Amino acid sequence: MMIRRNLVHAITVWAALISGIAIASEAIDPQKFVVGWPLELPSQEAFYDVPITSEVYQHGRSLNELAILDANGKPMPFYRVTVPSPIASENQTTLGVSPIYVQQDDLSGADLSITTQGGKTDVVVTRSADEAPTQQVTAFIVDAREVEGTPVAIELSWETLDRPFMMTVSIDHSDDLTLWRRVGSGSVASLAIDGATVTHGRIEISGRQGGYYRLQWNRQVSDWWLNSVVLTTSALTTRATFDEVTLSPISTPTDDPQEISLYFDVGGALPTTSVDLVLPGGNRWANASIQSGPSPDGPWRPVVSRQLFYDIKFEGERLSSEAVSLRRAETRYWKVVFSSKSQANGVQLRLDYPEEKLRFSADGVPPYQLVGGTLLDEAGPDSTFAAVMNTLDPETSNVTEAKLGGRTTLGGLAALEIPTEFPWRTIILWLVLLVAVLVIGYMVVRLARDMFTEKT
Repeated sequence: MMIRRNLVHAITVWAALISGIAIASEAIDPQKFVVGWPLELPSQEAFYDVPITSEVYQHGRSLNELAILDANGKPMPFYRVTVPSPIASENQTTLGVSPIYVQQDDLSGADLSITTQGGKTDVVVTRSADEAPTQQVTAFIVDAREVEGTPVAIELSWETLDRPFMMTVSIDHSDDLTLWRRVGSGSVASLAIDGATVTHGRIEISGRQGGYYRLQWNRQVSDWWLNSVVLTTSALTTRATFDEVTLSPISTPTDDPQEISLYFDVGGALPTTSVDLVLPGGNRWANASIQSGPSPDGPWRPVVSRQLFYDIKFEGERLSSEAVSLRRAETRYWKVVFSSKSQANGVQLRLDYPEEKLRFSADGVPPYQLVGGTLLDEAGPDSTFAAVMNTLDPETSNVTEAKLGGRTTLGGLAALEIPTEFPWRTIILWLVLLVAVLVIGYMVVRLARDMFTEKT
């Protein structure tokens, strides 16, 4: 344990020397922050990770308004451990499909034929010659043995039909075409909504690299035929964990009666990776674009161009539009512009964000607390400490999860008020100038009087 404590102390000293900051940091009064969260440390380790919840983002409007203090108010060096954008790590591969035919539901006495040629696998179920010749496609097989990466989604591409349809497709995975495991399911549909044709064919999956996929459906759609699929894979070995926050609109910062926009305030710069609209009541849709900005007055940056959001029921099934993925948008305010005012009634905004951590050095006196909301320049992350930590072997860094306690009020909103001090220096300067003017005036009067006396 002493070796670990010496390790963290040495790293902290190194980071301080490189950045030119004295290691004996001055204590900070916690009352200079709006709120705080006590940290529960399960053991005595060198480094800890603190979860950044949506509440932390709301009260620490940026990382520069956060700090981790020990029992004496000494700030601990910290930085944010970010999560790579899932979009930047995804690849897409188009794959062919092979149909599975059956003649009836009873498969007793049926023969299974599997052939592989030219990279294509055909799986056919047949019965004896005396059975009825009518065959029916009950599933499609996808050969994904040559695809690298972790599969995260499958998007279906089918022959266009002149009528709407909707069905539920289930996806199973197998390494050898014998043992199957369910890896995902979702709605597949082609509908006409608000004058637009909506095609929904992407299904999230939790598959593994290689093997085969089997696609089956819950109802038979006449003349429906699957042409191919697009398998989306991720280069990340593990998928990041994401959380969500649902926001209600704030008051509109404009008096324009023709305003058909809703405004939303996260409270802080939440690292948003996807956005979606929550449409209440069911069987609702809205044509809307989404923008983000640093304040309710803008300037606004387009994030999602005009798009159809929907939550509808069709033939006993429910279908919702997918959340729109973003690379990463660290912003506080959001604006949703609708094509008509009626579409905005009761709509909420849902944001997804990665569950990221604040990593800090426990080189102080416990207990520790995370504090947020301040005007102090001493708050904020230490980039040098982050650079030093990233050079360490993860097995020797001994990073342990810390638990975030309940929020407490420290200095309150007064911590964000600029103090108004009496301008003593300015007043003294003006007094000195006034006295100088009076002295000079007195001297001028005396000189003029003496000159007049000499003439007479």
